[in-house]
Amino acid sequence: FYRVMGIHGPSFRQLFSEAVRLGPIRTLKKMYFYDFFKVGTLVGKDQFGNEYYENRQYPHPKDRWLEPPNPRYYDPSQVPAEWFGWLHHMIDLNPNHPKFHTLNPKYRREHLPNLTGTKYRYLPHGHLLNKEPKPIHFVNPRSIGPGAAQPIPVQQKLTQDEPPKPKQIQQ
Repeated sequence: FYRVMGIHGPSFRQLFSEAVRLGPIRTLKKMYFYDFFKVGTLVGKDQFGNEYYENRQYPHPKDRWLEPPNPRYYDPSQVPAEWFGWLHHMIDLNPNHPKFHTLNPKYRREHLPNLTGTKYRYLPHGHLLNKEPKPIHFVNPRSIGPGAAQPIPVQQKLTQDEPPKPKQIQQ
């Protein structure tokens, strides 16, 4: 009972009215997936479907939370930076506030979640699932000059007594 209500949580009347509003099935799902049942006001929703709530009656670090659209497949990288800052009390303005967009720089890119495990994941060249062929670079051995793989011509070999001769540039 205390785990559901919490010591500093809402009153029983608030919990009951929220359970009536959600219905019995959604209330039980919420308690099963989140292991708690909180009551709060909906502050906003992001592009991934996460819903952000706030209730000032809860103690300070637990007064803001999010509910993902699908709790089974929730990925923490699906929280955009502006909502992350709001959740962790770095920013007091929520991203839906009209003054918030004046703080965003114009060069900011749109948030992308972690794509590992999806069909849009990064696959390097040569991976079995990568449909693009691995690029093949052909090298002309005459164009690279003398190196470790090619012997130096006899004329250019230096003895210990001679200093290196500067190359003459033909014009």
